[in-house]
Amino acid sequence: MAVFKPQGAALEVDSATKEPDDYTVENTSLDLDAISQSYSGLMKIKRLLHIARHCPMLALDATQHAVEEVRSTFNIGAFQDICYIRHQLTKDPKDSPTSPEAISWIDDRKRQSSLILETLDKDLKSFRSHSIKESIRRGYDDLGDHYLKCGDLTNSFKCYSRAKDYCLSDKHFYGLYLNIIVVSVFVGNWSTVINYYNKADSYGIISNKQLAKQTDMLKIKSRLLAAVGLAEMCLEKYKNAARYFLQLSIDAFDFPEILSAHDVAIYAGLCALATYDRPDLNSKVISSNTFKEFLELEPTLRNAICQFYDSKYTACLGSLRSIQGDLLLDPFLAPHVNKLLWEIRRRALVQYFTPYSSVDMNKMAESFESTIGELEKEISSLILEGKIQGRIDANAKILYSRSVDPRMLSFKHVLEAGRTYKQQTTYLLLRANMMKQKVSVGQLMYGSYEQEVDYL
Repeated sequence: MAVFKPQGAALEVDSATKEPDDYTVENTSLDLDAISQSYSGLMKIKRLLHIARHCPMLALDATQHAVEEVRSTFNIGAFQDICYIRHQLTKDPKDSPTSPEAISWIDDRKRQSSLILETLDKDLKSFRSHSIKESIRRGYDDLGDHYLKCGDLTNSFKCYSRAKDYCLSDKHFYGLYLNIIVVSVFVGNWSTVINYYNKADSYGIISNKQLAKQTDMLKIKSRLLAAVGLAEMCLEKYKNAARYFLQLSIDAFDFPEILSAHDVAIYAGLCALATYDRPDLNSKVISSNTFKEFLELEPTLRNAICQFYDSKYTACLGSLRSIQGDLLLDPFLAPHVNKLLWEIRRRALVQYFTPYSSVDMNKMAESFESTIGELEKEISSLILEGKIQGRIDANAKILYSRSVDPRMLSFKHVLEAGRTYKQQTTYLLLRANMMKQKVSVGQLMYGSYEQEVDYL
């Protein structure tokens, strides 16, 4: 399992923090029953398949849960993927995607899917012939739902999009935007998710406090905020992601098609730890009345956040390391785990040094469970980036703070202000003299071009 403690030069962090696709998680505390109950439809299958691919300990049980779910859909591609993984694990011919039982199920599902699609298409044509807008919108939504059950995301997106011209109320538009956002999440088209969130926001559901207080609108708002937060996180805009997630209320949150409340707690907590300073971490996360209920769902992460705020960095990093395996089994979070934990470590290094004028790097390395060589490279990188105002005594292995004389700093600001005032005054006097001497600016035409010239 990949770890977030750097191995090698600090300047090679970008390559070191990217999680490879072929990693394996040996130990995890995930509960597959809880996962099955927290999600529905294609998202449940997606998450269980991800666990099966990366966690040998849970692979067999994960495929069993996935098979039970996929049998209630028409997603033949997902069914074949599950059978292939299960066959690799059990070597049982019955689990093969080419077994007679599997082929029979596939043929039966294809036939049923075609019949349903034919019926829905016929109903839609009937609605269109009678020009019933509400029925046409529902017809497109039903087609989109069916294609989503089949795993055909392209046609699902097209059907949901075509319903736009037949929306008659704000609720219809919100439902349309959510449908498109859900499909875009599965496709990984994060710019579309953000775009449709902004469209929903333009209708006032996010900013209009009176509208947002309605129960059904509050649930729609929660789904939109969760989706855009996920999109921002996947685009590595972690501070924006934390801002959106922290606006959620657990009482109004219900989004099994994409996220669970546990996901919100983990995503928001990690993004906030990686980007927020201590005052914001306290006011917006630890002391937040709404988000506190999310954190109660993830006690280990809650402890890590409190330990970070209390400057107990060794304990904080240890807590995060203990749940790293679980984090890597999240298909959306996995590509960002190492980078987020690396950013949290860097913020811890900065905050560790901030109160001191000098620090023994041997003790600092011991606190962060690192070698002197690795720590020196990390500190050097932070100094070059301006995150730490200090200098390293390589012989004595001491990190000194660069002291700033406030008196000299004040003189510097005063001199700079004086130079700016003098320059502006000179420009004003020059302008006044030019106007007094009737110096003006005119334009001369040369063919099809204009050239601006000064003349007396």
